[in-house]
Amino acid sequence: MLQYNKTNDPTEKIALHTMQGITFVNPVEVIRCKAQGAYTTIYLQGRQLVISRNIKQVEEQFSRFGFLRVHKSHLINLAHITHYIRGNGGIAVLSDGSEVEISRRQRENFLKAIT
Repeated sequence: MLQYNKTNDPTEKIALHTMQGITFVNPVEVIRCKAQGAYTTIYLQGRQLVISRNIKQVEEQFSRFGFLRVHKSHLINLAHITHYIRGNGGIAVLSDGSEVEISRRQRENFLKAIT
């Protein structure tokens, strides 16, 4: 089985700056992130957070935990992929049932990361 959390420390937390303050989450709980201009929605198991950081900043913060930017507006946790549907770039189906489009440009990187 692949180890996606490159730190191998299940107690490590990520600080996420929200409108209400700072929320600390375990990277394993994060399923995906979606860009919305200068903000990013973080999709966790059972809840969502909106943070005031753009997707590039989030990508830099999350990359060491096995997250991959698969589209200009999507960052996914590779540990939450349940299925890949072929297509131009394809679609990643995640553990919460969401489907994230893989850009044609990122398809090769994505396939390398999951195999």
